[in-house]
Amino acid sequence: MSAHLEQWLNLVLRWAHVITGIAWIGTSFYFNWLNSRLVPLPPERREPGVAGELWSVHGGGFYRVVKYTVAPAELPRTLHWFKWEAYATWLTGFALLVLVYYIGAASFLVDPQRARVSAVAGVAVAVATLIVSWLGYDALCRSALGARPLALAATLFVLATALAWGLTELLSPRAAYLHVGAWFNLRNQGRNNVWILPAAALAMVALALVTAPRSGPALPSVSGQVSFADVRPIVARRCAGCHSSAPTTPGIPAAPLGVRLDTPDEIRANAPRILAVAVDAQTMPLGNVTGMTAEERDVVGRWIRAGAPLR
Repeated sequence: MSAHLEQWLNLVLRWAHVITGIAWIGTSFYFNWLNSRLVPLPPERREPGVAGELWSVHGGGFYRVVKYTVAPAELPRTLHWFKWEAYATWLTGFALLVLVYYIGAASFLVDPQRARVSAVAGVAVAVATLIVSWLGYDALCRSALGARPLALAATLFVLATALAWGLTELLSPRAAYLHVGAWFNLRNQGRNNVWILPAAALAMVALALVTAPRSGPALPSVSGQVSFADVRPIVARRCAGCHSSAPTTPGIPAAPLGVRLDTPDEIRANAPRILAVAVDAQTMPLGNVTGMTAEERDVVGRWIRAGAPLR
């Protein structure tokens, strides 16, 4: 590669990295602000499954943003997904690492005064660090620590500190800390790709195809009193795949919002939530991927409205 072309490519990637980074952080700030300003709809305009709305004005135009508790009953033809800002930030940043620090490893990646590491070995250490650190992070989140946020955060802080120290012993200081930053961003993007996006994509496919409820075993007559014995099998079949201490649904490493429905006491404690999203709004299960029928929702609703008795 000619020096002239390399300088232009370096300049383009740097500006692209800065611009996409601004867009990524800007959308994050915007949605944090948006979620904190949502207000419930007034009674005369209540919509099933809607958590709140926000009215705003910008550039002479008025905007109304509506947030659903989970998802609408049917997806629109065009859906704008705020994910490319973060992807582009990581991709342009990694491209800069390759262009500046891997291709120019002898000049920028390794420092002979700090460690006797060849350029090739330095590149191998840098790339292996990103891969191994992500795999370690993923394993920690899937372990018992994943259910203990404070312990997980403390462990990750110690590991990040150890990673920074280890890289500064092998690579040049600037390259070392850039790779620590790359790991933080890779951690975010990897989490999205491995956990969040597959679950969201599954829900969108189900919604786009308008998943039809599947027929299940015959239910007891709901004309009389409904007991917990009637409700528990429904919760186990339709809800516990995600809302459990050990979820079995692919892409769901932990119970969403910490809501677990493993024991009778947990089911009863979360009865108001179940009534709101599974019976009234009918937005759960997400995209009805487990095929919860109208009859099952009716049984659960009758039990909860009767006071959710366990006997």
